[in-house]
Amino acid sequence: MRAGWVVSLLALFCFGPGAVPVQAGAVSGGARVCAARTDGADAGAVALRERHIPVGDAGRPKVGVVLSGGGAKGVAHIGILKVLEEAGMPIDYIAGTSMGAIIGGLYAIGWTTSELDSLVRNQDWVALLSDKLSRSDQLVAEKEINDTYLLSVPLSLKKKFSIPSGVLAGQSVLNLLNEMTLGYHDDDLDFDSLPIPFACVAYDMVKGQEVVFRSGNLPLAIRASMSIPGAFVPVSLDGMALVDGGIYNNFPVDVVREMGADVVIGVDLASGESINEETLRSFSGLFNQVTAILGRERYTENLKHVDLYLHPEVRPYNSASFSATAVDSLLLRGERCARQHWAEIVALQEQVYAGAEYMANRRRILTEESDSLRVGEIEFVGLTHNEERFMRRTLRIREHTTVTKGELYNAIAKVRGSGAFSYVTYTLESRPPYTLLITVNEKQPAMVNIGFRFDTEEMASILLNSTLTLRGLQGPKLGFTLRLNENPYVKLDVLSSNILRGRLGLSYMFKNNNYQLYKNGRQNNNVTFGQNRVELFFSLANPTWFNPRLGVNYEHFNYNSFLFVSDADRIAVTPKGFINYYLMGDLETYDNHYFPTRGLSAYARATLHTDNGYGYEGTDPFGSLAYHARWALTPVRYLTLLPGITGRSLIGQPVAYSYYNYIGGEVAGRYMDQQIPFVGIHHMEEANRSLITFHAEARVRVIANHYVSLKAAYGLQNKSFFGMFTRDARRDDLWGVGLQYAFASPIGPITLLFDYSNLSRFGIYFSLGKTF
Repeated sequence: MRAGWVVSLLALFCFGPGAVPVQAGAVSGGARVCAARTDGADAGAVALRERHIPVGDAGRPKVGVVLSGGGAKGVAHIGILKVLEEAGMPIDYIAGTSMGAIIGGLYAIGWTTSELDSLVRNQDWVALLSDKLSRSDQLVAEKEINDTYLLSVPLSLKKKFSIPSGVLAGQSVLNLLNEMTLGYHDDDLDFDSLPIPFACVAYDMVKGQEVVFRSGNLPLAIRASMSIPGAFVPVSLDGMALVDGGIYNNFPVDVVREMGADVVIGVDLASGESINEETLRSFSGLFNQVTAILGRERYTENLKHVDLYLHPEVRPYNSASFSATAVDSLLLRGERCARQHWAEIVALQEQVYAGAEYMANRRRILTEESDSLRVGEIEFVGLTHNEERFMRRTLRIREHTTVTKGELYNAIAKVRGSGAFSYVTYTLESRPPYTLLITVNEKQPAMVNIGFRFDTEEMASILLNSTLTLRGLQGPKLGFTLRLNENPYVKLDVLSSNILRGRLGLSYMFKNNNYQLYKNGRQNNNVTFGQNRVELFFSLANPTWFNPRLGVNYEHFNYNSFLFVSDADRIAVTPKGFINYYLMGDLETYDNHYFPTRGLSAYARATLHTDNGYGYEGTDPFGSLAYHARWALTPVRYLTLLPGITGRSLIGQPVAYSYYNYIGGEVAGRYMDQQIPFVGIHHMEEANRSLITFHAEARVRVIANHYVSLKAAYGLQNKSFFGMFTRDARRDDLWGVGLQYAFASPIGPITLLFDYSNLSRFGIYFSLGKTF
């Protein structure tokens, strides 16, 4: 869910305050590639040539480049650096804030402008900034939470409840920076020793002062510089709580001067938006103004000490404009702005080399160019001895081996996907063979999860869940779930500590059922009953894509109200209990639960039903076999095909009423566990002893998160499995078609379905929210 709204969040908090609002009228408009200077001054070539430029120790003046913050707007820095290279401009120092720190830091260690261009074009920024993890790396339990609940809140058992200091941990950003800065992870690294000396700015919220990084762990320093207050959790380092330096010094000219720069080229991404009463009515406008006030004095002073001021026109884009079109435009605008100042750049380059031999800016690349990495020792920070032993078994990387960057990424992703940690990052220290240092923060032991949905079948539904993990990673777990709607239930779960890489589980559920039952398209009964279930099972401890389970349960159906439409429909049903043995397995490799484009979802369950543990009504037990498979195939962009098959057969005689087959509805198992959904049937339809449905969907992504689907289903039913495929079974055939619109919203899918079936004729179904 977070990935859906992270762009809005970043726009709200303005990713390193790149917008410095000014009074209305201070900046002229127009569709230009280079904006006016926000203090009204001109950075013309004449003024530049008349300035006295001192000569450094190397026989020429030292040139420093300043890259301001601005989120997505920061990709314009790449276009400007490209033109500076073409002009032969030496770059001796780089200082940056926020996005400027990312671009500047990578450029300083040897990344070319072409490589940076490819990086920003090909990166999935929404997934990166939202800490979104691929479903293939998540445990089944984590997938279920993400796919079911709207909100998850961690709770500490030792501390008072408090609102988190940030919504996003920023671990994906840091891990990407770690990958791109291999060889620069040591805590004692001197940034002056980089191919181009570098500095970045953060702000310590503890002491309320600016922090300039000129040494230390390079990716961590860059991550601290872009830690937007309220959006990203502050970086904790040496007793400091570090946030985005842009709130105080977003244009660090003074920093690059202190580094030794004689000449400063400053790239400013301030949008220069006018401040008025209307803009201050929004939280983002108010936030921008507050941060502008905090940093205005330093910003105004730094403007006075720039020799060449470059100010790309970035409007109408904002800090969260990471779309492919926006990135392409911003790259081009940065380049065009620099070319517009080509005369000044060339004039400055000539002055820098006046009387000195021309030396191209040769930068030595120290980062690992090979895809292979030699790993020496592996160390964990934040785990107990037993937990470390467990994680070493699951890491899939061994000490003193050679691994690819992809294998390292996948290993760290698996640790994150365990769901046991709120934060996972790594560093590769020293030189090859690297010491792999994995730092983790365990999640709070208690979690509260909240789900909400509305649909035209059950109306409003609320799902509340609380979990408690005892004694760390492998300890027992407790769970409590409450569903509030027309068919409410309460459920208690207990999972043991790990036993032979599995867990023993015990659960209890009480559910109140109230639904209308149909047969051959005609309502024949209104059923109300209570259902109790106690279950004991054994399953894998940490499954990611395949989850087998072996178990036994006792179910009691307390039938207390049957309202038959006619006497002909009346049957005798009394309260009854059952002891059932089952073996089941779930498999899911979807890339997205609700709108998959690739992968498979499959399910199979074999159950032996008894009323005394070994038989049913004085004879042999009866059985049931349920199965489901659905593929997601995307032959061409924007079009996904989803063929599938679902069925259930009852084996043996007699069969208990509680385990009859049912078909209908949009959600599997909504009313009864064995209920099979079918397009065009919006109720519980009693089916024959053997039932199989073939269903297909052709889904087109129209724009962004908007989808249109054509659905079709065909069902066969008969008293026996093989009888479904004989000619006389056609009288029981079912078919349905539907046209659906869906929107992938931050709170879950919003769908509107128009359908038709040979049982229900025309129907309409609307739903809002995640399924449960």
